[in-house]
Amino acid sequence: MVGVVLALRNLPAEQPRPDARLDVVGLLLLAPGVVGIIYGLSRVAGAGGFSTAQVLTPLIAGVALVAAFAGWALRREGRALIDVRLFRHRPLSSGSLLGFFAGFTLYGAMLLLPLYFQQVRGESALGTGLLLIPQGVGTLMSRGVAGRYTDLIGPRTVALVGFLVVIVATIPFAFVTPHTDYVWLMAALLVRGLGMGVVIIPLTGASFIGLAHHEVPDASIITRVMQQVGGSMGTAVLAVVLQHAAASSHNPDEVSAGFRDAFWWAIAFTAAAVPLCLILPEQVNRNARP
Repeated sequence: MVGVVLALRNLPAEQPRPDARLDVVGLLLLAPGVVGIIYGLSRVAGAGGFSTAQVLTPLIAGVALVAAFAGWALRREGRALIDVRLFRHRPLSSGSLLGFFAGFTLYGAMLLLPLYFQQVRGESALGTGLLLIPQGVGTLMSRGVAGRYTDLIGPRTVALVGFLVVIVATIPFAFVTPHTDYVWLMAALLVRGLGMGVVIIPLTGASFIGLAHHEVPDASIITRVMQQVGGSMGTAVLAVVLQHAAASSHNPDEVSAGFRDAFWWAIAFTAAAVPLCLILPEQVNRNARP
């Protein structure tokens, strides 16, 4: 309800273009395609891996539908549900690619955190949620600062720093045991949240550099879908890693060893995204103030 009130008060009341028509074919291709991909990836852990029919059937169908939509959209020349020709715009393509990796590395690791507290430390769902609050607080704290410094020194440097902070703050979880001090872990979560907030802002902002006003809605959809698919894939991969590392053991020490392995994988995926920050545009507003 609060969001509705704020939208009515703050968003401009724009009228649709007279020649605009709903791309029904594109909607019927893209919507189930993205759903199929995300659903297939979400089934990886429960199905025991990527090679099962429960995973491959929706995943392949989803990829085929998205590919068909891309071909359809190219023939429509800007009149499709989403203008895929915007991928020719380097800031959008680089920001979307990094958004995919951000979803993969940042949100994939978020699967491991509550599972560690519940399966290794024996916390309830409510207790786990309370323990994860510092990460959300850190993300909230860094959003405004990240926006200002993105304007000041450019998205490339800010994103690079954000990914490095996430790596450093995830390393403590690669050494967890059933008895690791909660204060130490919550401090790491706070710093990790700071890094996550710093990463997302420059990736989103960089994607819209140089776009015309009417191109922004399509670009917004592209970046959001890429983050969602990346997050789903990261969750699926780390779930499989955890499943194989922890096996079926109920011994807390052995289970925590499985989590340590999975967190190292998460750190490696995050490190792989660091050099990709260099493809982001670097625009510096020298009149800005932090």
